[in-house]
Amino acid sequence: MANTPNTSLELLEKTAARVSDRLKTIANDTDLTWNTELDTQMHLLLNRAEEVHSKAFVVIVVGPVKSGKSTFVNSLAHAYVSPTHFLECTVRPSVISQCKAGEECRITTFRQTEFDPEASKADHVEAIIDYIKGLSYADLSGLEVQHYPLNEENLTEHVEQPIDNKVVRVTTDNVLTSITAPGGDFLGRDIFLVDMPGFDGLNANLEDKAYPIIAHRADLVIFIQSSNSAISKISTDFFDILRAGNGSAPVCLIHNYFESAYWRTEEEQKRAIRGQMEKAKEIIRSRGFNLPDANCFSINLGKVADNSEGATGSIVLPEYRAELEAATQSFREIEKELYQHIISSQHTTRLNNCLGRIKYEKELLCKMIDEQLAKFDKAREQYDKAEQELDAIREDHQLVYSRAAFPLHFSADDLASSLDGIANVTMSQQLNMGAKYNGATARGIVKSMLNMFAQTIRTYVDSHILMTDYLEKINAMTESRFLEIRNALNRVAGITIQPLSGFKDDELKVVESNAVMKAYDVEQKIGDTFLIDRYTYERMRSMMNEAKMTVIGVTQPSEPGIYRGGCLQTTILPSVQQDVANCLQDIIRKRSEAYSKLLEEKRGEVLAAIIRDFDQVDARITALKTLKTKLEGIQFT
Repeated sequence: MANTPNTSLELLEKTAARVSDRLKTIANDTDLTWNTELDTQMHLLLNRAEEVHSKAFVVIVVGPVKSGKSTFVNSLAHAYVSPTHFLECTVRPSVISQCKAGEECRITTFRQTEFDPEASKADHVEAIIDYIKGLSYADLSGLEVQHYPLNEENLTEHVEQPIDNKVVRVTTDNVLTSITAPGGDFLGRDIFLVDMPGFDGLNANLEDKAYPIIAHRADLVIFIQSSNSAISKISTDFFDILRAGNGSAPVCLIHNYFESAYWRTEEEQKRAIRGQMEKAKEIIRSRGFNLPDANCFSINLGKVADNSEGATGSIVLPEYRAELEAATQSFREIEKELYQHIISSQHTTRLNNCLGRIKYEKELLCKMIDEQLAKFDKAREQYDKAEQELDAIREDHQLVYSRAAFPLHFSADDLASSLDGIANVTMSQQLNMGAKYNGATARGIVKSMLNMFAQTIRTYVDSHILMTDYLEKINAMTESRFLEIRNALNRVAGITIQPLSGFKDDELKVVESNAVMKAYDVEQKIGDTFLIDRYTYERMRSMMNEAKMTVIGVTQPSEPGIYRGGCLQTTILPSVQQDVANCLQDIIRKRSEAYSKLLEEKRGEVLAAIIRDFDQVDARITALKTLKTKLEGIQFT
């Protein structure tokens, strides 16, 4: 048995409720707060799902500038609610609804509390539509809502735009206006009629972000076309926008004709009007809309408006009264037909539109999920590549100390030979045959020799520690490390870094002072061994030879010029060499640590820029795939 209309509506209501509930469950099980775009789209999808519970039926009136939109709206409202003027009048959307019984008609303004003429009003428009539809999540924060009685004074102040030097300027903070009016058959309960700005206006047009937002929330689109306002590319752009986000919304065509060709026959005028109508229907249908002839009407809205004004004044000549009355009657018939064809089935139309919008936003979210998964794949590839390249230079091969890189050319034999000569000269000059020396004198002679040893060792060591060469080499190593890191960062992420500063050029002076101290250590060690008061020449010479050999060692006849066993070879020079090595190692270590720290910091920045919260990527990929599967599993029938 075929379904009756009521049965079809009940099934549609059950389907819409099931889809809405399913989306709420899915949203509650999903956390998308880590991605603003996905989270916003999920909330938008939930908003669309919530609309199935609203009875509001939104009808938008659109068309080119001066096509008669406001005149049409005034006629449906049975009141003057939308300004009409030879200049551009409608520069913001106005929502017209029927005044409730027992209430006065009024104007409601929605103004930004912090007015910024350059700021986007898109979010506020969405919130106002939610509010008008009676949705529980409507958020009017940032808006000030004020109410005024509907009269000519308030309409002029709060709806019309100021005209300075014959140029309309949109300067107010009013985002959208809502007006209640008496209305007729068409503007019944739960019907909201939106008078939209012209597509091609100077002050407001299709580029306004409010246009697609309201178009995507519409349940019925009434397109007003006049004889003197062409259907241009801008008009077709609107239908493309509508089809993309709200393709199930039905469309009506109102052709507003002008009888300017009065010299033609009535049949010729009708033929011209029919031709204009057919062309308009052809263009709308070419954009993918099913526009039945029953939804297409032709009327002279100017006559309807003049008759309405003439009813309260004397602007209509008596001989034209019947003609204007006939136009008004034609409009009432159109109003009734619109109601019978569309509004009478508004709940079915509304629910079909809701499901269509839900499906559109769901598919858009699925597409965004695919794009995010593709981003994750690409980001992981970039992450792995960047990690490999940066890890490849993590181990510092540039700032590494080696003795071969910093050789100390000490010749212990040459130095020992010099010290041997100093000892012989000292003994020949300071010692006399047969002389006797007390302890203090003996000590002074030995110390004198050791002092000359110390000075000679110091001079020798200082002349062989090539501080300038060492620092140049360290600076070259530092530069090489910097270039290695800089090139890798630039290659991986296009990052440019500056070399580190603050390294001191006098860091090697500590080596010099340590070398001097080693020479004095010998003097201290040997100079304090005198225990008796009287020394003979032979004893002095023996003691000085002993001190000399303690420092420089001895030579063998088989190895002339080769000294072995002295503290010069075993302690002093090796100690100096170790001091130099320790100092160089410490300097290089500090620089290496500084650049390693820089690399680690930049490495973290680079990898975090590619994928933030890398350790959560796998879980997010799984969650997105699960979410998409759930969304695709929703049945709309």
